[in-house]
Amino acid sequence: MSSVRSKMRDVVLAHPVITFALVGLLLVAVPYPFAVRMDERSDRMRPMYLSVEEVTFALFQAVRSSGEVPDVAGAVTIEHGRGRAAVGEVEIRQTMVRRGVVVEVTSNGEEYCVTGRNEHGDTAVPDCGDGQEERTSPTG
Repeated sequence: MSSVRSKMRDVVLAHPVITFALVGLLLVAVPYPFAVRMDERSDRMRPMYLSVEEVTFALFQAVRSSGEVPDVAGAVTIEHGRGRAAVGEVEIRQTMVRRGVVVEVTSNGEEYCVTGRNEHGDTAVPDCGDGQEERTSPTG
């Protein structure tokens, strides 16, 4: 066994550039499939998060202008479409929700929360607000 180690050490010492290149290649190649999978998951979740952000921003603007958080009994489910969905007195355009995404809005009159889920089974963390926090438009 020590003769194998000795031979490997001799090869490494005789070819340090090649050894460095091989080690570098392994350091990149091993995590690559994991990184690709994480990137694909991020890509498939992006429409869900954009939908949640747009609905949340629309509610924020409505609450800022009216001064009141809508009171909703239960939850309002919004899916992609051409119409509008009513969250209390606030109307949300269904085109804000991307295809394959369902957004759910709950409100108790003091705070509203928006969450989403997509066709892949991913669920967004609820985005809640009361109209007092600062928000910027998700589209820039």
